Amino acid sequence: MKRLFLVLLMSVLLVSFGQTAWSEEASQAQESPVIISAGLTSWYLSFSDNSVLKQSDSKSSSLLVGPRLNFSYKGFFAGASYITSIIPLVWGSKFSSTYDINDYKSYLNLIAGYMIIPNVGVFGGYLYNSSSLSYANFNVKRGENSLKGPGLGITTNLPIGEALYLYLNGSWMFATFQWEGASAFTRNVLALDGGLIYKFNENATASLGWKHQINFLYNLAGSALGTETYSGPAVSVTWSFTS
Repeated sequence: MKRLFLVLLMSVLLVSFGQTAWSEEASQAQESPVIISAGLTSWYLSFSDNSVLKQSDSKSSSLLVGPRLNFSYKGFFAGASYITSIIPLVWGSKFSSTYDINDYKSYLNLIAGYMIIPNVGVFGGYLYNSSSLSYANFNVKRGENSLKGPGLGITTNLPIGEALYLYLNGSWMFATFQWEGASAFTRNVLALDGGLIYKFNENATASLGWKHQINFLYNLAGSALGTETYSGPAVSVTWSFTS
């Protein structure tokens, strides 16, 4: 409940400024001098482990919700989003369901870029993803880990109707993974997402899409260990205004 309250509080503060999806608003900024937007975004993710470590796939999916804030000016754009688990991933233990683990995740994304043509842009950014793990059946903390690093990407959105857009985003992040108190490992990330944006009017926008994140795992010597994947549907509702 505490996590949900904090998410809702942050969202109410940001919605007072309004938002559209940043890939759409950035292309609009070629015509509109300034667009400021804010709103809510969510991701219902599932996990799959395809690495040689192969510990355990999740027993349930996780719902992450949080606010977004974006700004664009004459093709330049910047944005920030923060989502956190209100429903955790549950990891199944190899030994007994008594030792199942809740995984509460948080994602902070910061981006800045430029639309090189009206519907295609490039951007740089920074990802900070943290996980707080605890045993599901008794109140004992298991530990925390983080995935963080800079990245580069490309974004596009294409009008396919009077008020309908197709959006596609792809980025590569040069990240490191670290358990608290332990050495950091290289763990590069390929992030892909795409879907549809619908404009209800000049201010209100909603999007429905799919997000797919592939983490490439390496040991301390730099040898590849395989991949792990987070994927699932993503929904956003936004409000924007121009000046």
